[in-house]
Amino acid sequence: MSTTTAPADAPALAPATLDKYKAASNIIEAALKQIIPLCTVDAVILDICKAGDKAVEAEAEKVYNTKPKAGEKKITKGLAYPTCLSVNGVIANFSPLPTDTENANLKLKENDLVKITLGAHIDGYASVGGESIIVRASNDKPLEDDVKADLVTAAYQAAEAALRSAKAGSKNWEITSGIARVLDEYKDGKFKVKGVESAVTNAASFGWRMQKDDIQAKKTITPFPSSEQRRDSDNSHTLEEGEVYQLTVAVTNADEPKARDSQSHTTSVYCRLPATYILKMKSSREVYSEIVKKAGAFPFPLRILENETRAKLAVRECVQHGLLKPFDVQTLVTPHDTDFVASFTITFALTKNGVVRLTPAPIWYSPEKVKASVEIKDPETKTLITKSLKPSKKKADKKTADAPKA
Repeated sequence: MSTTTAPADAPALAPATLDKYKAASNIIEAALKQIIPLCTVDAVILDICKAGDKAVEAEAEKVYNTKPKAGEKKITKGLAYPTCLSVNGVIANFSPLPTDTENANLKLKENDLVKITLGAHIDGYASVGGESIIVRASNDKPLEDDVKADLVTAAYQAAEAALRSAKAGSKNWEITSGIARVLDEYKDGKFKVKGVESAVTNAASFGWRMQKDDIQAKKTITPFPSSEQRRDSDNSHTLEEGEVYQLTVAVTNADEPKARDSQSHTTSVYCRLPATYILKMKSSREVYSEIVKKAGAFPFPLRILENETRAKLAVRECVQHGLLKPFDVQTLVTPHDTDFVASFTITFALTKNGVVRLTPAPIWYSPEKVKASVEIKDPETKTLITKSLKPSKKKADKKTADAPKA
């Protein structure tokens, strides 16, 4: 038997694979540019979610269309995470269904704080991205002296700090520390901005390693860990060259900054699990077959299925027997009308030249639109969130000089 080994200097993340991650991220950027302008006063949330999913599928159709050679499979591509619009105190995973009588006609209002998240994939290599926006009839004047301005700015700055704290060979806690530096600047501010602790469920962590056909591989990043999570050795990982991660940094002004699975919102997003079980109900088997055909390996919204009402019943049996995992709507533990959440979601790769931002920089947010009441004063933190992600020419030249000679 012959074996093939990669050259010693071969990159841990093959260029062709990185290109697919980048193409998926370009799809996200194009889709966000289409749906952010739709987020206006009285716009129906469901309509925007459907438009986002449609935009991802349409943009995916434009790339990687080369006819496969003999023996090769056609490249799959499309949605890797359904468009979700989580408003004000809702943290994540809100993507209503047409049959949801309570939320199907829910509309955006002036000054709503909206978290938009969506994902795309090329050949199973996915990117998930998102940002926070504030619905305003006019952006002629910046939003300032407002809790939402502080939240959006803090979430943006913390995500930038996280991105620049990631490094192959370091621990995931270094990213957590970078985020904490930013939040330290806000803790004594007017609006008491805090990081949101994730719920202890399979689908609720805010940071995951990404692999082919999997947006939640084993390694995690916890932006705002509880003391219990800090002590758990299973939460400690070394970041390695060639790995790709998605990370959501969420902040709030709530007194109890913890997430939980919502008890009042209908779960509409699910993902297949690598398990086998012969479902007892015929309708469940039919729905599961439809899911396999339409959804592939990534999270999907129930609205892609032909009969939503039947699907709601069928997925219960699928979840019960480990065939599907629910992505429950995430809310604050003790939500109040005056509590809000802002977040930014990024996907990044660790390469031999450093961190590569895959998802786009914010499209809506800018310091000119949103002015926080807090100014970062610590010089090291200020440098951290603004330094370039591109390696310096001196470092790049040294890497070239140190490379093995042919």
